[in-house]
Amino acid sequence: MFKKVEKVGCRIKNWLKRNKKDLAFCLLMSAGMIFLGTIGVSATGTSVKENKITGINDIISMVITIVTAIGIIIALFGGANMGISYTQDNPDGISRGFKFFIGGIICAAVPQLIKWVSIK
Repeated sequence: MFKKVEKVGCRIKNWLKRNKKDLAFCLLMSAGMIFLGTIGVSATGTSVKENKITGINDIISMVITIVTAIGIIIALFGGANMGISYTQDNPDGISRGFKFFIGGIICAAVPQLIKWVSIK
């Protein structure tokens, strides 16, 4: 019985060695979908007589939230890619992961930068 358990454990280790990047990508995408699923966009009933700018502001805030979430997901993907490449001593993968990480941080920070710069 213990030999079967050892064989299964060895198979799992071999599978994980072969599919590290695919597994990391799937976990990252799952986390992103869970994160985006928790972002609630409520469409409360508004009458035509109300100010239509509030609808535009709601759309803008939704786009800002989505851009920030995409930036965070890209940064997490870059960090995971950088870590996996570091363990495999892959300099090209490390630089690619670092570029994804920095790009994700920039993408997540752009809406805040636009809010700070805008004149009200």
